[in-house]
Amino acid sequence: MSMESAGAEFSAYAENETRHNSENVLSILSGVHRVALPSLSVRRFSCTQLSSVPEIAPELMAEHELLFILDGELTCIIGGESYTATAGDALYVAPGELRCRPDSKRPAAFMTICFWDDRTAASSAPTEFSFPHLIHYGSDADVCNTVEYLRRICEHETPDQRKKCLAALQLLLVQLDDFLLRYSQNEYVTAMKRYLLDHYREGVQLADLADHVGLHPVYCAKIFKLAEGITVGAFINQLRITRAAAQLECAVETSDVAEDLGLSEFYFSRWFRQMTGISPTEYRDTLRAGYHRG
Repeated sequence: MSMESAGAEFSAYAENETRHNSENVLSILSGVHRVALPSLSVRRFSCTQLSSVPEIAPELMAEHELLFILDGELTCIIGGESYTATAGDALYVAPGELRCRPDSKRPAAFMTICFWDDRTAASSAPTEFSFPHLIHYGSDADVCNTVEYLRRICEHETPDQRKKCLAALQLLLVQLDDFLLRYSQNEYVTAMKRYLLDHYREGVQLADLADHVGLHPVYCAKIFKLAEGITVGAFINQLRITRAAAQLECAVETSDVAEDLGLSEFYFSRWFRQMTGISPTEYRDTLRAGYHRG
């Protein structure tokens, strides 16, 4: 199904059942063309009424799973980490991740959508969906409206049920991505910058940073670049060059500066020249000459 068909399907629903919010919905639909998902397939979808949540054994996921908590509380272990979601939250599991659900005495009502991008299977390319495992979407009215629409689709079987589900899911993925980009600028990026400030001298990798904040590395890099205007690697270089310059100004030996930054002296000298255009020794000597002239 094309994105134009998906937008038309959802627009028809909005016109008939949510006239009070139609202008807002249509403004969202106007941007759907930005994301092309022609090969998206909905594999399974269901709604579970408020009841006790049965335990499920560890399972290696073969498809994407989005689980929206409608009422109560639900805990899943995804990739070895435990995530507890309540109403207004969603849990996301990517293909290839291990997911299980421990026994719980607390009831929950939830909606499960399992889907697949057929282009991934055909090309062995990495998935383009890289959401956090726990998504707090409840503050976003647009996402909530689409989740509610999906719930009604799942609960009432019709001849075109799967088509409607796919249409709404395509819109929902766009809305979630937009929402998370806005939200992450305050929460995740701040946490990433704090981690980098504490660990940049330890040779921190993107995977380490992603593990710390609970994001997929691809999504981690994406939101950091969007918020800061530079890559994670460039941000680390800025931190390193600032510290290196400060120490050289204090006449610290280049070998000691390199060791402080967790770099070999040879690599440090080459890297410093690439960043500044001169060697560390030349930088220090230039500063000393300036002090003597002063």
